[in-house]
Amino acid sequence: MKVKRLVLITGDQYEQVELFKEVPSWINENVPDDFIGVKNDTFKIYINSTMIVSLEFEHSNLKLIS
Repeated sequence: MKVKRLVLITGDQYEQVELFKEVPSWINENVPDDFIGVKNDTFKIYINSTMIVSLEFEHSNLKLIS
């Protein structure tokens, strides 16, 4: 999923990144939390999904399901 801006609770901001759910097995085996991958052309990081404060999308085709 492409994201225009990602803001974390630490105040860190990432622009023009892609989110993905495939994380290395060693993360899932050693850390019980739900992690998500963030990448662009120069880096790839894995963060706990609870660290995300907000996401801004270029085009929003999302539906809220409650």
